[in-house]
Amino acid sequence: MQEPDSVYYEVFETNADLEELDVVFDGFDRDIAESVMYKKFNEAQFQKDFMLYNHQTQSVEVACFTEKTKGYRNECQG
Repeated sequence: MQEPDSVYYEVFETNADLEELDVVFDGFDRDIAESVMYKKFNEAQFQKDFMLYNHQTQSVEVACFTEKTKGYRNECQG
């Protein structure tokens, strides 16, 4: 039986333009990557932006934005 392709994830510190500023985690387990992202966001007291990037789809899966960044991006979460 063939194993499914592994998906490589990276968690980045980012900004309103979704630039990849600093890698804070990389690996093949999405649950761990997402947990690390939320933990880093909490540790930064919600004052830094983070995103979870999927290399297979080449897209951002989830992002945590500060209130300031949400304003820049004209987004609301709620």
